[in-house]
Amino acid sequence: MSRPDLPVRVLIVPGVGDSGPEHWQTWLQQHYRSALRVCQHDWTVPDIERWADCVVECLAHAPRGPWRRPIP
Repeated sequence: MSRPDLPVRVLIVPGVGDSGPEHWQTWLQQHYRSALRVCQHDWTVPDIERWADCVVECLAHAPRGPWRRPIP
């Protein structure tokens, strides 16, 4: 259920190689200025545990509010 008193949040989680300037995730981040983007230590070497830790860390520092899941 949406709460109008809290801003909607968007979390962007790129995959291997990150997402470049023409990628839809980058477009989305530019349109939702408050969007959070998960950053990884190395986008070329998938490491599920390390990558998951980065998602958890990003969420831990996120402001309160509901999440919106965009459909590309």
